[in-house]
Amino acid sequence: MKKTYTFGDLLKLIRSHLVLIMTVMILGGTAIFAFSKLSLPLKYSSSINMYVQNATAKSADGQRVNNITDSKQLIKTYMEVMNDDAVMNAVGDILLRNYYVSDLSELLYVDENNRIPAATVRNLLTFTYLSDSSIIKVTATCTNAVLAADICNAVAQVASTYVQRAVGAGSISSIDRAKVFPDPVSPDVPKNTIIGVIAIFLFMFMLIVTLDYLDNTVKLTEELGKKFRKPIIGEVRRFGNKSDQKSSSAVKPAYLLTDKRIPFSVVESYKLIRANIIFTIANSEKKVIAVSSAEHGEGKSLTAANIAIALAQTGSKVLLVDGDLRAPSLHKTFRESNDMGLSTMIIRKSSMLNSIIPDIADNLDLLPSGPIPPNPSELIGSKNFRDVLEHLSGKYDHIIIDTPPINVVSDAVLMKDAIGGIVLVVRYASTTYDKISSCVNEIEFADAELLGFVVNEVSSRQKSDNYNYL
Repeated sequence: MKKTYTFGDLLKLIRSHLVLIMTVMILGGTAIFAFSKLSLPLKYSSSINMYVQNATAKSADGQRVNNITDSKQLIKTYMEVMNDDAVMNAVGDILLRNYYVSDLSELLYVDENNRIPAATVRNLLTFTYLSDSSIIKVTATCTNAVLAADICNAVAQVASTYVQRAVGAGSISSIDRAKVFPDPVSPDVPKNTIIGVIAIFLFMFMLIVTLDYLDNTVKLTEELGKKFRKPIIGEVRRFGNKSDQKSSSAVKPAYLLTDKRIPFSVVESYKLIRANIIFTIANSEKKVIAVSSAEHGEGKSLTAANIAIALAQTGSKVLLVDGDLRAPSLHKTFRESNDMGLSTMIIRKSSMLNSIIPDIADNLDLLPSGPIPPNPSELIGSKNFRDVLEHLSGKYDHIIIDTPPINVVSDAVLMKDAIGGIVLVVRYASTTYDKISSCVNEIEFADAELLGFVVNEVSSRQKSDNYNYL
């Protein structure tokens, strides 16, 4: 799980989710455009300027003059007075005299007493002070252009009386009437759409970063190798129909390297895995490798089968062993019998000749699990099992064993004395670091050898061709 992000990390994160982000932005922007265009009511605005005067100074000829500096001191007080309920009620009374109640009630709220509440009028009005002047601008906004102008004119009509009554100093007046403007001021559909799309992008970005921050699955193979100080043996790109693959416990033949439809990049990935495995066990006396995973569904059986096929393609004699004595699957993959196999060989009820199925592919033989025994762990940990593998090692150049998930059962680590090491299969964007850590701890506690990781189903955008041996 990443704790810090560089600018480059954030760009990669956006790029990896760009299709999702663009889709949500387009759909959201369309919805906001449609809502603004079709659902929001049209609103109209009108305004009038009210001039504040303070006639306390005189000119040299004795005439009164307006002192703008003194007038500014009155403006804040005047604005408070004009917001008072008494002024708002007076404006409402003027509107009720100029309109039929039935008509007015369609445009704004009129209570059961045929009165317009002061709060209703106040919500339609905005008072602003024009800087460097002694002017108060009164703006009314509502769903009718004529009504907006009438509200402004009503305020101008009553303002002077109530200001004089409340303050008793200076005066306020207008020199014109508010005009009717037929063009609506809202909704501003383009502005709403742009702001909405920006908000959606920011929301999606924060959501993706948050989910990525909380995501504890493997997505950077370099981090996986560094965290556990083990090599990344290889990465295999996602391919095929994974829903079909998950529909059965057995690997579909179409996912094996023997199928000519396998993508070239996948074939090359397994060739590189093959080379890295050969290099890893070059100095080991035991040529037996167990392939396991932390949990079910990581792709270990497919990986084990394809590693065995890749090794066999070099001309080496290879044996693929189904070491999962609880839920065997390889006999289903290769459509072979499971009447005899590893379990019957361990208890010496069948011979190598009767148990091993030869030539399931060029240079590749299969040893199925055999009938499911009542005591799988005891069989795997027995001396007979070690004797079987030692005997088979003299017949084959490489032996690959598919084993149960280590966090589920301990069969893979019980094999430690008979194998050269364990290859752990990790599923990209699925296996969590916690599960891997538990699995690695189990391997280390048993003093078994973890050879490295194979990362399965890697996204094509994330795949890296650099495998670092630590």
